[in-house]
Amino acid sequence: MYMRLGSVVGYSSGIFQVVLIIVFSHLISVTTGLSVSSIATDKKIDKGGFITC
Repeated sequence: MYMRLGSVVGYSSGIFQVVLIIVFSHLISVTTGLSVSSIATDKKIDKGGFITC
């Protein structure tokens, strides 16, 4: 995500837009991570834990 920061700063019209791009990309990454973890943990765990024999 931060590898292209130099080109974003170079072609952007100011530091405000750069910070805005970084905040939006971080927000998208966090919401994607929370969504994936919500899908992965959407199982009801009974007595004995997740793996019961």
